[in-house]
Amino acid sequence: MKIISDTTHGILDYVTVVLFALAPSVLGLTGTAALISYALAAIHLTMTVLTDMPLGVIKIIPIKLHAFVELAVGSREEKFVNRQNRLYEAMRYFAIGEAANLLISLASRPSPGSAKPQKSM
Repeated sequence: MKIISDTTHGILDYVTVVLFALAPSVLGLTGTAALISYALAAIHLTMTVLTDMPLGVIKIIPIKLHAFVELAVGSREEKFVNRQNRLYEAMRYFAIGEAANLLISLASRPSPGSAKPQKSM
């Protein structure tokens, strides 16, 4: 069921980019955790700018592909952090961030049987 609009999804995507970019400074993340956070910010920004949605800029990635990537990456992201490096705080941060991202993606998906209304001429 679609709970949020594509515009709201775009706003939340850009907020997510800012949060991932600021997290190393705000949370004191260093090393691998900081690199992952910066990489996620860059990747998320690229995907959002290139997605065919109201706040996309170049609009070459279909929104369905964007949502699929968010679901696929969001469900596995925290596994990239190495437990041997004692990055438990970073793991929690990534898990929470991606859980929020996953919820945004799920909330903006249309219901399976719903179709966009046709424009009348």
